[in-house]
Amino acid sequence: QSDCHNPKECSRSYLTSLIEMAATELEKEKQFSWFPPACYQLLTSIQGNSQCVDCGDCDPQWASVTYGTLLCLRCSGRHRSMGVKVSFVRSIHMDSWTPSQILSMLEGG
Repeated sequence: QSDCHNPKECSRSYLTSLIEMAATELEKEKQFSWFPPACYQLLTSIQGNSQCVDCGDCDPQWASVTYGTLLCLRCSGRHRSMGVKVSFVRSIHMDSWTPSQILSMLEGG
């Protein structure tokens, strides 16, 4: 697997500010029309999340909430075909998200 880009240098203060922004977004709503930007920024700041967990393609835009991993479109289709009991798949930008699903991604990712 090739690197999509150089890993980000994340200082404690940077990560702390991302966590605070994500927490603020999660406290405001019970249902989100899309994955909150601050939460997505925090998720993608974790090393390895710039690639699909299954095939290594760059910039994954789908997620398996079950496993807390990011997937490309092709691999998300494979996961969807397994059924929601095996892998519950959501689009980062097109599906609605509950706070518990977002937390599952942030904890698992």
